[in-house]
Amino acid sequence: MKITIPCAVAFLAASLHGQPYYHARVLDTPGSVSSGALGINQDGTVVGFATNRSGGVRAHRWMNCGAASVELASFGGDSGANAINDLGMIVGHSADMNNITRSFSWLPDTTADGEIKYLGGSQGSEQRAVAINNNGIIAGTERGGAVSQALLYLPGQAPLYVPSYQGEPVDNAVGVNDSNFVAAAQFRSDDNWWGLMLVPGGKPGDYTTRQIQPVRPDPDVRGLELSLKPEAINKFGAVTGAAGRIPKHAFRSDNYMEPAIDLGTLNPSDPLVFSEGRAINSMGWVAGSSQTVAFGDSVAIVHNGSEMIDLNTRLVAPAGWNLRLALGINDKGQIVGMGRYQGKDVGFLLTPTIDPNLPAPPCLAPAQQ
Repeated sequence: MKITIPCAVAFLAASLHGQPYYHARVLDTPGSVSSGALGINQDGTVVGFATNRSGGVRAHRWMNCGAASVELASFGGDSGANAINDLGMIVGHSADMNNITRSFSWLPDTTADGEIKYLGGSQGSEQRAVAINNNGIIAGTERGGAVSQALLYLPGQAPLYVPSYQGEPVDNAVGVNDSNFVAAAQFRSDDNWWGLMLVPGGKPGDYTTRQIQPVRPDPDVRGLELSLKPEAINKFGAVTGAAGRIPKHAFRSDNYMEPAIDLGTLNPSDPLVFSEGRAINSMGWVAGSSQTVAFGDSVAIVHNGSEMIDLNTRLVAPAGWNLRLALGINDKGQIVGMGRYQGKDVGFLLTPTIDPNLPAPPCLAPAQQ
């Protein structure tokens, strides 16, 4: 599979290289003690969770740059919204009344509550849905005891359990794009991860599994080539995640048949510093996190194809902010994730700007809540 970027997307990628600054917005909800932003679609609608004063965790959706927040329906227990497609369909997980985690889809309707649907799976196991494409195909995982199993939900069909690959189970389906390619992760018996690409066949649910080639060995960083754990896939089939284990580096794979690219860290002089990729847009920009010193705290990053950037250094109004983990990025360059603002754990929305001296867009003013 050859990865190509259309001219319009390439132009947008080039323009974003001139937009290194971001307006930051808190994504929170009244009465919460903390929140987190986990996914964003092309319209800028964000999903995640908020924790209330009683300690309950509830799935949320934010619109209008976070000004409008909706708590999603659940199965009765703690819940989180993990991903949203461009049609507004949301997927996530919710504990039921027996405190068993179940995967769900949430469809917007004429009410604020929307419509929540249990996606199915083995009754004795727990499920989590983590990604959805614009065709309604959902990727996730099921866990029973110490055993994980990747599964897909295809519209109108029973859950599809991903078959074993080279004699071992496939643990997690982590992403699916609009061409129905699926990125998956397999934990091998040698304690290393393999990245897998599920290549669609001629009919729904017909997949061929291929290994995503690991990064090339680096004489200065031990073991990066041994393990590859995907986290996300973009519309062209490019995948990001973490290569290696101790240490691990963010990677980008533009073609699963060729070696993945080591994206490095914020401190390339220290071979013990960690980084990871958690989301990737159509331009191949990777959002995630990196340490700056070995065994130190991580900060939210974006890799723009040529360099890794600490997002804390690019805020228009940085006072009070500590961006820790970027978890979603769309083709407008908007980034969501988790951090702290004025001492509180919050979700954030970053919107790029050409000039840090320009006023924030109307829905972002003021830049912080």
